[in-house]
Amino acid sequence: MGCRGIELVGIGLLVAAIGDGFMALDMAFLNTAGANKHQAVALRVQADRAIFLQCRMEAYQDTLFALDTLSYAEYNNKGPGADTSKRVHWAGFKVISQEEANAYTAAPFIQGDDWISKMGAPVRLGLYNE
Repeated sequence: MGCRGIELVGIGLLVAAIGDGFMALDMAFLNTAGANKHQAVALRVQADRAIFLQCRMEAYQDTLFALDTLSYAEYNNKGPGADTSKRVHWAGFKVISQEEANAYTAAPFIQGDDWISKMGAPVRLGLYNE
């Protein structure tokens, strides 16, 4: 789904998930309007229990809405991009411990053990072991 070539006044919206219990499977949500077509929202989620399985969200850098009240956490990252000293310094970013990361897994963070598998989505409730 996309917003290609649409002239928008203010903010346009392509897909909205509002309510309780939404699942998208194998979909792409694209904001292809670009900077010259004003702001366009490809996906807005205002729902409890929303699942995006094998989905892709793409947008132009200048049209991403990023809130300054968010926090960013990283745990056990590996590979060429794992060295945090070579990255941009974002407010709210920190490297967290295994204990802290466990608190953000599906069961404790969103009570995923109560509803994710009931919606038909595969789920792993804890951290992956190495």
